[in-house]
Amino acid sequence: MNITKTDTGNLTATLKLEIVPEDYKDKLDETLRSYKRKASIPGFRPGKVPFGVINKMYGRAALIDEVHKIMSDSIYNYIEENNLEIFGNPILNNDTAKENDWDNAVSFTFDFDIALIPELDPELDESIEITKFNIKADKEDVEKYLGDIRERYGKFEQTEEVGEGQFIYGELIELNDDKSEKEDGLRKHVSFWVRDLNDKMQKLIKGVKKEEKIEFDIDKIFSEKDEAIELFRVQGEDTEKLNGMYAVKMVSIMNIIPAELNEELFAKVFPDKGIKNEEELRKAIEEDIIGTYNKEAGHQFFYEAQDSIKEKYSLEIPGDFLKKWLKQNSEKELSDEDIEKGFDSYAEHLKWQVIENKLIKKYEIKAGQDEFRQHIKELIGMGHINEEENPESKAQIDQVIQSVAQKEDDIKRIYDGIYEQKLISLFKEKCSIKEKTATWKEFLNLVQKN
Repeated sequence: MNITKTDTGNLTATLKLEIVPEDYKDKLDETLRSYKRKASIPGFRPGKVPFGVINKMYGRAALIDEVHKIMSDSIYNYIEENNLEIFGNPILNNDTAKENDWDNAVSFTFDFDIALIPELDPELDESIEITKFNIKADKEDVEKYLGDIRERYGKFEQTEEVGEGQFIYGELIELNDDKSEKEDGLRKHVSFWVRDLNDKMQKLIKGVKKEEKIEFDIDKIFSEKDEAIELFRVQGEDTEKLNGMYAVKMVSIMNIIPAELNEELFAKVFPDKGIKNEEELRKAIEEDIIGTYNKEAGHQFFYEAQDSIKEKYSLEIPGDFLKKWLKQNSEKELSDEDIEKGFDSYAEHLKWQVIENKLIKKYEIKAGQDEFRQHIKELIGMGHINEEENPESKAQIDQVIQSVAQKEDDIKRIYDGIYEQKLISLFKEKCSIKEKTATWKEFLNLVQKN
């Protein structure tokens, strides 16, 4: 067997693999002898079928299988032994492969196209400037949070007519064009806040009484079908039915009486803080808002870091190869137009993947099982739990971890989160950090503009 590498561009090459009889003959003969021992063919006793007959019946298929195994193993071994860092996987040249004569030839040749990751040694230092947002809670945020709390722990009270700020229990009914109820049409219970409806729906529903119906054309009331799907929580095949005429019958119209601001409410909302008055409640709300917003701002910091590092370490990628690779390896069939449409964002993601992997290797960043467990605990709000002192909580954590361990995608997501946190700490330690204080609205506006 012989493999030769020929450069075809700055970052592309072809690996030519030549397989000769010495590479496959022993294994092929062993496979055919195994067939001979097991073969049951009319006219021959078991195990006594002549080798020539076995070879005629199974030789070609066995040869193809054995050569393909050698081909795959050899290419990846060559890449590993020669420390070739590549994008994606090698692409077999089908034109060359088709030239192999499986009936008469004894040697076989295969060409594989590969794309090489360029050499890069990224260094984190103060020349890399990263913007870090510190989010503050404004009065409007605190008041909204407080209002939500009082509603959540408040009491419902029946009323007879739809007005502002009410909660509706209703029934969604699919209609015919003449507004009669459609036989075997979609019919389901729905619930929603009046305030969450778009302007057209609010105008239609206000003033409607209990047991009355509103009738509307889904396509005219909602600018996007997804808006109706989300509002009415329609799933699966039923989403296909969500067009044309519908009605919503008012089964129950509820006013909400907000919970009183007292120690009973404080204890329900923040049981561990010992809040005694409204001032302390507002302070706790502000801290909770800031914690939540800054967690989101932390993700943005990671994206800002990616942009700054990619700007310093520009990375060439072999676009033509990657488009071809995407087309061949996509789970669903993609047109050239589909690939072009999403390629720029894919390329940027790929550039960061390369840089990130090199940073992880350079700075010896690792993630172990203990960190995996702790990360999951934090995700489910149990990061502070001492498992030895709290066996019930430990059992809950074990159950979540067992569930996560069932899916490779979930495992990868957890480890990606750990590496993200470690890289963020590294960026803060080694790079130049430019801090900005902003409200949540200001933060969103700034991010959207960029």
